[in-house]
Amino acid sequence: MKRLPIFAFALLMSASMAHAQTFSTSDRAGRAQFAPCALGTDDITQNADCSVEPLTGVSCNAGGIDAGNQYLRRFNLTADHGITQLYTVDAVQFGVEVADAGAGFCAGVPLDINVYSIPIGAPFLYSNMVLEDTVSMDGTGTAGSIATAVMTGAAVIDPSTDDLVVELMTCDSSNNGDFGSFYPGANGAVQTGPTYIASDSCGILDPDDLANVGFPDSHNIFVVQGTETSAYDFVGFFPPIDNPPNFNKAEPGSEIVLSFSLTGDFGLDILARNSPLSRRIDCSQPGRPLSRWERTLPRSGGLSYDASSDTYSFGWQTSGDYGRSCRQFVLRLNDGSVHHAYFQFGF
Repeated sequence: MKRLPIFAFALLMSASMAHAQTFSTSDRAGRAQFAPCALGTDDITQNADCSVEPLTGVSCNAGGIDAGNQYLRRFNLTADHGITQLYTVDAVQFGVEVADAGAGFCAGVPLDINVYSIPIGAPFLYSNMVLEDTVSMDGTGTAGSIATAVMTGAAVIDPSTDDLVVELMTCDSSNNGDFGSFYPGANGAVQTGPTYIASDSCGILDPDDLANVGFPDSHNIFVVQGTETSAYDFVGFFPPIDNPPNFNKAEPGSEIVLSFSLTGDFGLDILARNSPLSRRIDCSQPGRPLSRWERTLPRSGGLSYDASSDTYSFGWQTSGDYGRSCRQFVLRLNDGSVHHAYFQFGF
């Protein structure tokens, strides 16, 4: 067996240790420009200050190379922010301290911004969260600033049942030879809720308070720009459709008519953009999605209104490919309200 000279062995060990994946702040010195967070009427934040402070953002990295991180904040809309009506997430702003472009798999500074709902009081685990909206953007050129991700408007949170979660996700450059680096914008000013982080590379699979990781004074900057809206007086869905948590049995390829009332005639322009939608779900755990949202195909005529019964009806033409699966049907109205039903196909 060949033996490495002590000097060569030391070099190898040094290189290995230099690229070990661990949590750290950046090494970029600079000067913070302190400023309060600029909030609109329905915007929310847990940060008292929105300045990006150098040497404060934390990442799981290998010698400064991003190893893939998820940065999160969780908002109790009613208890902490006084929001009692449905809340639509229009945009998510977040601080950026360092954003060095990579190449190849992580070309540029690829970022995913996700919006979830999670039942109030539920443990902060990904298995308890439902992805409501997601967008991707290139963070090149955002270093030292507050970046804005404009969402699709699909995330409408009911504050009576759910908390709102926002997440910033980075690309793992450490094993791809892409050499990208990202540190979120943070500061040590007062925050009204914890900053959370997760990173498979550093062994944290579900969100954990950054204070527990050893960085109690790193408070990531997040501002949610949203709209609180009053709902129609929705009644439904009417029989023969059963409402959650019950499932409705249906045949793949059949037409399903869902009827409801808004307690008045508001015309036919009542649906939100891209509504209605459906997605495949776990039959035993309806809150666990198994596919992305899809536009539902209307039957002939689509949405209609019957004045004599004050009833709206939407005909859903289901696909013949739905055999032996469960799906969630979601009707989003243009006031931000969300109404859904569960279906079992071909069982």
